[in-house]
Amino acid sequence: MLPEPQKQAFQTFSGIVRQNDILDPKTTRLIYLAVSMAVGCYP
Repeated sequence: MLPEPQKQAFQTFSGIVRQNDILDPKTTRLIYLAVSMAVGCYP
């Protein structure tokens, strides 16, 4: 799984994105996938 600093950074990012009413759900999902892949977690 992720090292603690990366896990904390993703959780912070995830919370901010979910609270943002500007992005539609598809865009949010693409961002989640891109961030996951950037830190080495491939679906």
